[in-house]
Amino acid sequence: MVKNILEILVTGSFGFIGRHISNALLERGDKVRRFDAAHNNDLRDQDSVMNAIKGVDAVVHLGALAEVTYSFERPSEVASVNIIGTINVLEACRKFDVRKFIFASSSSVYGAPEKLPVSEDDSLKPVTPYGLTKLVGEQYAELYHELYGLKVICLRYLNVYGSGQARGIVGDSLNAIRNGKPVVVFGDGKQTRDFVHVSDVVQANLLSLDSNDTSTGIYNIGTGVETSILDLINLVQNLTGTHKIEYGPKRIGDIERFCADISRAKSELKYRPKVSLREGLLQTITAKQA
Repeated sequence: MVKNILEILVTGSFGFIGRHISNALLERGDKVRRFDAAHNNDLRDQDSVMNAIKGVDAVVHLGALAEVTYSFERPSEVASVNIIGTINVLEACRKFDVRKFIFASSSSVYGAPEKLPVSEDDSLKPVTPYGLTKLVGEQYAELYHELYGLKVICLRYLNVYGSGQARGIVGDSLNAIRNGKPVVVFGDGKQTRDFVHVSDVVQANLLSLDSNDTSTGIYNIGTGVETSILDLINLVQNLTGTHKIEYGPKRIGDIERFCADISRAKSELKYRPKVSLREGLLQTITAKQA
């Protein structure tokens, strides 16, 4: 059976995850349109968004201001880009009868979980402005499905890491090591997260695009493995042969523990995380040194 070639718009296409998804789409033969602030594209410019989406089969919407700390400093700007920008993309999808809309959401919509692992049906209480914008984006996407029949899949990413990542705990740690500086741990380092390699996030997006059975859904995209920040940093340092740590104050909006229940994504999308934390970190370190 010959696969149909799709034309897909990727917003945030020159960001960390966007580059990986765009490259994977091109490698399998799809056509990719790119929309990114790095090329002076603004999600708040409705005409630009309309022009970018006209004629595409699907949209992978990654474009956002994603720095949690920045969302405390500039909440209005983050809300404008993340919420108004998402509405503009959804409106263009509705107007041009786009087949499917994939929304990059975040585990930050949950806030501090009441139990672990966290399932998609658990309570949603964001504790950061960024998390709130992602929750509102999900709600708008679901509304457009209900009102207009747009096929919508929201992927709640856990802590994504991999080659090409400039920030985040893994990116920051490797940058510090590369510059001969200590790795900074905020708080006591006992906080836990679910770290997922970017290639597994790419897998989830491709499965979402190709799923004919799923017209709408929300899915946790992680590994289901809980790892403390200190354990992560110790692993990074063991792989790089460095052992300098500096402790800083706990950051506003940081939660104590997090781990995702990914059974729904496994069942409905056939998602299977393939990259272990050690393997993924080794790949990331090797790419950083190249």
